[in-house]
Amino acid sequence: MLALGAVFGVAGVVALGGLQANEASMVQSPGRNLKEEAAQANDNGSGRWGGQIKIVDNLPQVCTYEAKSVTWFSANGQGNLAKGESVTIGPFGGYFTLGVQENVFGNCAYAGSCAWNNHSADNYCYNFNVDANCKVTRNDCPYPPGVNGGPSPAPDGRKRYTITGSINNGVCVLSVNPVSPPGPFFCSATLG
Repeated sequence: MLALGAVFGVAGVVALGGLQANEASMVQSPGRNLKEEAAQANDNGSGRWGGQIKIVDNLPQVCTYEAKSVTWFSANGQGNLAKGESVTIGPFGGYFTLGVQENVFGNCAYAGSCAWNNHSADNYCYNFNVDANCKVTRNDCPYPPGVNGGPSPAPDGRKRYTITGSINNGVCVLSVNPVSPPGPFFCSATLG
């Protein structure tokens, strides 16, 4: 059993059960060393990623009024990114959640907060967790909450972009990429 201790001040343990050291070095596929990849996992003690996270924005600017195409949210705060920009955040302890929204408006069904240009519109939302292997799991958007435990009426970010994770030099890199074809959007934000 291989145990890795504290990383960035956050306790993390990774186990390779059932493999001896010489067996683990032989478990490979073309161009990959599975022992090295398993050693890159980083558990903060809650099954979540315990090291730094880098968010990379690959979404193009679609609205002339906003050059920053993405807004990110974390326990460390929030910020905006233009295409090609990135930010490194973390590490985080416990059961943390992250969010990314594209800075365009999409259809939604929450009339009280989505009333731009006589459309029902709000920013697209993608709320997610990152596990100890840098894999992304989408959550429902926390606001506005759904009715009777149902899904949030906030526009689902998956209609316009994907978020995927990969480990690079011990950092969990989250790439925000457009989907094709993208969902509908509105660029003008004036009260109707």
